[in-house]
Amino acid sequence: MVKEKTEEKKQEITIEEIATFCKRKGFVFRSSEIYGGMAGFWDFGPLGVELFNNIKQSWWNYFVHQKDNMVGIDASIISHPKTWIASGHVANFSDLAVVCKKCKKSSKIDKSEKGKVKCECGGEYDVQGEFSLMFKTKIGALNPEEAYLRGETAQGMFMDFFKLLKLEDNNYLSELHKLEDVLEMKLPLEIFYLDAESLILLNLNSL
Repeated sequence: MVKEKTEEKKQEITIEEIATFCKRKGFVFRSSEIYGGMAGFWDFGPLGVELFNNIKQSWWNYFVHQKDNMVGIDASIISHPKTWIASGHVANFSDLAVVCKKCKKSSKIDKSEKGKVKCECGGEYDVQGEFSLMFKTKIGALNPEEAYLRGETAQGMFMDFFKLLKLEDNNYLSELHKLEDVLEMKLPLEIFYLDAESLILLNLNSL
């Protein structure tokens, strides 16, 4: 019994090993690595981009092409600033930046979790401050206007829904689907996490 547990433990794969494997096989690379790279930013390699496209195509085929009452859209990556003010994102879409007092690992927690959660090592969190999860940018050259990159996948569907209902070919439309990147500010990570959010950058809110 002890031997079986030992063998099972040896088969465990760390996230560092997965990252090394994906880089070696051409799934994903650290973005702009020749200049030192930036924590939290990654580029798809030859196999990674094929996997990414296959998943998108399979998802789109199942949820859009195989349904008679659904259509798809591709909304702008930047919406009018009033969009995110009206939705409450500008005022409320924020988290707390924290650092573990024990292992010094940086992370983020929801404001409701303050004083209630601990680091995975068991250490207490030291709150560094509140930070917005929205990516801010500027539009225009001479008199730039403040804007935000898309912080929620579904926002484009909400704004375009009634226009789409009026289209002649969509009299029986009951659902919309959108498969796009969500640009949410996060603390930089030294390694990537192999999951739907950071490896293939899919947000499946429509599921």
